[in-house]
Amino acid sequence: MKATFFQRFVAYIIDIVILSIILSIVAFGVDMTKANELSDEMSNVMSSYTSGEITIDEYLSQSTELSYDYQKATTVVNIISLVLTIGYFTVFQYLNKGQTIGKKLMKIKVVEKKKEPSIKSMIIRTFIIDGIISSGLSIGLLYALSKSAYITAYNVISFVFEAIIIVSALMVLYRKDKKGIHDMLARTEVVSEKGE
Repeated sequence: MKATFFQRFVAYIIDIVILSIILSIVAFGVDMTKANELSDEMSNVMSSYTSGEITIDEYLSQSTELSYDYQKATTVVNIISLVLTIGYFTVFQYLNKGQTIGKKLMKIKVVEKKKEPSIKSMIIRTFIIDGIISSGLSIGLLYALSKSAYITAYNVISFVFEAIIIVSALMVLYRKDKKGIHDMLARTEVVSEKGE
C-alpha cells in the first residue's frame, strides 16, 4: 500500500528535526560570531525599513550585501549540513533498507521495484528532494561568482528548488501513484509497511 502524504510529511519533519539536532551538536565548535552579528544587522535593516527610516531601494541594497556576507560567514556550517544530509538521507537510509528514523516511526519505507532501494536510487532521491544540488551549487558559486552575480544565481537556484519541492508535494498529494519528481527519477516509491 502506498504511503500517504501525511505519513511522508510527518516522517520528513521528524528527520529534519533529528538532522538539526545532529548539526547543532557537530557544528557546536564552529565560530558563528560573524554570522550572528550579520543576522542582527539584517534584523536592524528590516526594522529600519518597516519603520520608514530607509527606502525600499536602501533596504534591498543593504539586505543584499548582508545576505551575501552571511552566506560566506556560514559556509563551514553549510558544508557540514550538506555532508550530514547526504549521510542521513542517502547512506543511513540505504543501510536501513529504505528507512530513515522518521520513516521508521511512521512505518513507511522507500522501495525500488518492490525491493530494497539501491544506493544509486537513494543518491538520486537525496540530491533532488533534499537540496543537495541546490546547496552544493550555492556553496560553489559563492566563491566562483561576483557578489551581484552570486545573489542573482542564488535567488534563481532557490526559486527552482522551492518549485521542485512544491510540485513534488502536490504530485504526492494528488497523483494516484503518490510519486513525486524524486520518486519518478529514482524509480522508487514510498510504501506503508502494513501493505507488505
